[in-house]
Amino acid sequence: MKLPNGNQALIDNAKLREYCLSPVHPRGRHKAALFKKLLGLTIADVDLLRDFLQDAARNAEAVETKQSPFGQHYSMEFTMNGPTGQARVLSVWIIRSGESVPRLITCYPLE
Repeated sequence: MKLPNGNQALIDNAKLREYCLSPVHPRGRHKAALFKKLLGLTIADVDLLRDFLQDAARNAEAVETKQSPFGQHYSMEFTMNGPTGQARVLSVWIIRSGESVPRLITCYPLE
């Protein structure tokens, strides 16, 4: 299945910059280390990561994972090409209760 309303997916640049690609965030730094190791991505590559996530939200296959009090969660994997390599990336999305637009929760490369 496709991510519902994936063409309208919301991706917060601050989440990518200050969490997923941040080498100093207490939890995000582990994701950032994988992005750098496998793909060569750093904070300077936030636009590249966002573009791949937007394309995946529109085109990749999604899987419904869980229903929480906050909404329906989805996950999807896609292949990403970075400056120094290629890797599968897992992205997790939510469509909040009462809304119809998916929002990025997190993403990270799979080893």
